[in-house]
This record gives sequence, structure tokens and C-alpha cells, in this order.
Amino acid sequence: MLAMQYSYTFPADYEMQRIDDRVAARGHLFDDLPNMAFKVFLAARKGANGSQGNIYAPFYLWKSPEGMNSFLTDDKFQGVAQSFGWPTAQIWSVLNSEISPLLRKAKFAVRHTTRIDAYAPLSTLKNRASDEVRQAMEDGAVVGVSAFEPTTWTQIKFTLWPQPIEIEVSPNAQCYTVLHVSAPSVPPSNGRT
Repeated sequence: MLAMQYSYTFPADYEMQRIDDRVAARGHLFDDLPNMAFKVFLAARKGANGSQGNIYAPFYLWKSPEGMNSFLTDDKFQGVAQSFGWPTAQIWSVLNSEISPLLRKAKFAVRHTTRIDAYAPLSTLKNRASDEVRQAMEDGAVVGVSAFEPTTWTQIKFTLWPQPIEIEVSPNAQCYTVLHVSAPSVPPSNGRT
């Protein structure tokens, strides 16, 4: 599996309602992308939950590289690039992920980014990632993803929550509001866990 995110940072006076309206009108178009576990449409507003800027930053979990490649060469990606500019897509190899049937109830997201030290034992990193994802799910997250990329040697822990949670504000953490969830491979929940 691969995790992917690209991000647009807007001026401080940008009317973020425009992003809300765009997602409300177009989010459903992504509800059945092949080989995608989920896409969450994420936004952050300057000053809210420690955010340093107005941000639009969709996050994807792909089942295969083919799904990601198909999307990136599709008109849907071209549409966002033509609207907001050519983004740099960050791509991580997934160490562990858990998805609750309650995924569509997600309202809040947190992404923590950390550096991986040179010569760190990667098997330990993988085991710790599993423990962190499991703990997040036990704490009430509806998604937990731990992933890394070996170009800049960074690791992310991405979680989705049904309500805002308190986190320590730091340069390594970014909180978002969930505007829409597209999850073609997750059956709709009947409201029970």
C-alpha cells in the first residue's frame, strides 16, 4: 500500500469557504476510484488547531501503485492542478494501516511527521508503527496509518477521528478538518462498531 498527500497553502485572507464549496460539489466524483482504500478531503484554517496557514491537503491510501498512477494521469488530478497549481505529491510506503467501518464518520485528522535517524533499525520502526496504529485505534481513531519514505527518511503517522482531539502543537504535527470521505472499499457502517 501507498499513502499520498499533496498540499496547497493559501494566503491568510483566502476565503476557505471556496474549498468547502468545491469539495461539496465534487467530492462524490472520487467515491469509486479503483484501487483506492480511501481519500479524505482535508482543510486547515490559519490559527485553528495550531495551523500556521490556510491549507487544502487531500490524503489518499492506495491499494496499489497502479491505482495511484491511474489517478495521477487522469482528468480528476488535472482538474485540481489546473485550479490550484502543480503540486508536489508526497508518497510514503505503508508500514501498517487499520481502517474502521466507521471511517465515513471522520471529522478530524492529524498527521505527525518525524525524521528517521541514519542507521536506525527499520524492523524496530516497523514494530513501533504497528503498536502506534493499534494504540490510536484503541483510543478511538477510525483510521491509523504509519508510513515512511526513504528519500528524506521521514515517517508519518496519520490518524482520522470522529471528533477533534487535543494534540501538542508542534512543527511536526498538522491538524485538519475532514470535508469529505471517499472510501470505495469500505462498506457503509450501520452505526455500530
